[in-house]
Amino acid sequence: MSTLQVVLVDDNHDDRVILGWHLRKSGIPHTLTELTSCRDALPFFTAALQTTKDSAAKFLVIVDLNLSDGNGLDLLEDLDRLAARQSVDLAQRWVVLVLTATIHDDELRRARRLGFVADMLEKPLTRKRLLRLMAAHYPDVATAFASSLTPREDTDDSARGRATDTT
Repeated sequence: MSTLQVVLVDDNHDDRVILGWHLRKSGIPHTLTELTSCRDALPFFTAALQTTKDSAAKFLVIVDLNLSDGNGLDLLEDLDRLAARQSVDLAQRWVVLVLTATIHDDELRRARRLGFVADMLEKPLTRKRLLRLMAAHYPDVATAFASSLTPREDTDDSARGRATDTT
């Protein structure tokens, strides 16, 4: 099983800690890069695009919509321009998720227009939801993650007592 490169762009410390915990508990071989702003993310993405172009690296990029120094969709539009300049097809190489407190139709349409955003999700990102995304995009790592779920997590969508997602 290859190592998954996870990039989290989120200015909320608690959200970064929770995702890191989910990944550690999963047993999935990964590296986690935490970035807290658009300003930090652009140089990282520039370097990561070159890595992606020259290897079969797997990237899971999770971007918060509302960052302290900008909008996550603006950041992803910048990433799209960088990828085009380097002839990298993001839809073929990276799985990109956008997290937000509330999904608005105009933001969803904007994300879809980019063509490489796999999904826009409301926070919190639970282990179960992360598993579903992993299974859909990375079958070789999904098995390890599925075996890490406890019976309660397999039926309850979160520790906060939210109703189970039936989709």
